[in-house]
Order: sequence, then C-alpha cells, then structure tokens
Amino acid sequence: MNDVDMLVRDTLRDRAEVAPTATGLLTRVRTRSRLIRRRRRVGVAGAGAAAVVLAAAAVPAAVNVTGRGTGGPGGGFGGPAASGPATPSAAPDRSTPSGAPTVSVAPLPARLAAPEYRLPTFPYTPGSAAGLGKVQAWVDGEVFLMHAAEGSGAPSVQVYTRAAEPTFDQTPDQGVQVDSATTRVRGVMGTLRTESMTGFVIRSLYWREPSGVWIWVRANDMEPAAMVAYAEGLRPGPVQVQAPMTFDLLPQGLVLDNVGPSDMVFRMPGQPTGGSWENKLGFVLNADGGDDAASWPLRVNGQPAKIHLQDQERSAWVLQKNGTILVIQVPQALVISDEDLLRLAAGVHVNATAQAGRG
Repeated sequence: MNDVDMLVRDTLRDRAEVAPTATGLLTRVRTRSRLIRRRRRVGVAGAGAAAVVLAAAAVPAAVNVTGRGTGGPGGGFGGPAASGPATPSAAPDRSTPSGAPTVSVAPLPARLAAPEYRLPTFPYTPGSAAGLGKVQAWVDGEVFLMHAAEGSGAPSVQVYTRAAEPTFDQTPDQGVQVDSATTRVRGVMGTLRTESMTGFVIRSLYWREPSGVWIWVRANDMEPAAMVAYAEGLRPGPVQVQAPMTFDLLPQGLVLDNVGPSDMVFRMPGQPTGGSWENKLGFVLNADGGDDAASWPLRVNGQPAKIHLQDQERSAWVLQKNGTILVIQVPQALVISDEDLLRLAAGVHVNATAQAGRG
C-alpha cells in the first residue's frame, strides 16, 4: 500500500479536482481525502459516479443485524420500522433502463428482504489520545480505527490489524524520501517507516504482537515518540463500527463493504473486497443537492424524491426532514425496478449520529 496519498492530503484535499493528472498522485489524493472527510460525490448533479480506490482486505464479522429497537445484538440495526410505504405522485424523471448491464459482474435480480449483514468491531481500544480527534471505527474493505484531524496541522491517525506484515511500494514516488528504523514498542521490536517530501511527513509504525497479529499505526503530523506512546496505550477491547443508517429491506446476496460517518456501501457477488465504489450499491447522506427538491416528482414516506439518471448511472434521491439528501447509488448489474428502488428507499432510516458529507 502506498502512503503518498497521506503526505499531500492536507494541501490538495480541496484542490483534488484541479490538480495535475500526469501522475498517479492525484488518484491517491482523491482517495484518501474522500476517506478522511467522507466527501462522497455519488449521485451529485454534474458529477459522475465516484470511483474511490481503497484498501482491500476481509471484513471480520462481529455483530448480527437483528431488529430495530429490539435491544438485541447489533444495537438494533435492521429489522422492521414504522414508516409508511413509498407513494409515487408522478412518473419518474427518467425511463427504467433496459438491456444487459455493461459491468463485468453478472446481473443480479434484486430480491428485497430483511438485512443479513453483520457490523464489525475493531479489536483494540486506544488509551489516552490527547490532541487527537474522537476515535471511530470505520470500514473500507477492512475495519480500522480512525482519529480524523480536528483542524489544520492537527494529527490524524489510523490503526489496522492484520495477519501478515504490512507491505509497501518498493519504489517510492518521485521526490519522496523513505527511511526505516527499528523501534521498540510494546515490549517487541517494530519498524518506524517515514515517508517525506517537502512540507509533508507520514509515518507508519508497525509490529507483531506476541499473539502473532500485526498492528499498524499510520499518522501524519505526529512525532515518533507520540506514535510510540499511542501504540503503548492500545489495549484489547472492541470498538464498534457505528452505522449511519439502518434498513428495513436490502437486496439479498450483497455484502457489506464500506461504513463511514455518512455512507454505507454493499458489493455485488464476484466483486473484490474494498476497492472502488463504482458498480456497488451505495447509500450516501449528502448535506447539499436538494435546492430544487420542491420540484421532485415522487414521494417517499411523504418526502420529496426523484429517480435520477446520469452517465448510465441510476440513483434515488430522497429529501430528509432535516434538509439533507439520502442518495442511493444503484449498480448497473443490480436489476431492480423503479418501484422496488422506492420501496428500498422508504426503508432506509438515517441515524442521529450520521454526518452528512458535501459533494
């Protein structure tokens, strides 16, 4: 995995769309900035489908999805809700696509039923985290801890656990200096890898626990001593991934692939774990995009809604009562009618902890 994306994140996160495209740097900048800030562009007018390249690894299962408000395992994720059905008040603003999808995965007829996915937990809890943002467990192909930067120049930290030693690109990008040093951490010898270029330093501290598991702490704007101190404070104990939304219905056969503060993504059968959001079923909460909601021709639970088609990508938009927009990105290989898409949208419940992103 290449860490150069983190080196330039703070400078280019807001200029990713206009940065030079001559090298692979832009892709990594866009990738990490969207991961950190969850500024997903799925379904936003004037933008194509997001294709975000993220880490690829298995997602461990931890908590069953049982029922909303049941108090059972999974914190009440999934299950029935009291909201009413979707009621079209006019024809959709597009015709339902026909013909075979052009993606590489096999077409899958949507069969809506109660959710069956499981939310993962991260197996370690941080100790004192002075100067760091609130810890959250996220999923991007694999579950990890995230301390997002709370301001300009503030450190951000990510923590991963893996069965194998982390690997890195053998050839650094032009202008990037790489140094490695043996460092004692948690009673064992680990490795501190530093990648730097003018104005940027990203450090990775990784080691093998006596249990055999590898732990990898990656940080920017954090000194080595502070990284070691952070690592020393890690202790066994689960940190639960908090989903931004729950579902009454989901297409069966899809697998949970991404969970962040504003989004959840499910991959189709045959798609690799993690990787791009393209051609995956995505549920995204946007802070903008609803200026013209009064003219949307449909209603979902009494709220303005529309089915949008752009660049062969179909999405459902539903205005939430707080003014945010729920966008459902439909993969081309998922064969679902407009009627069932609206049924799916009617069963999505945005949690109070969800953080709407901006496109």
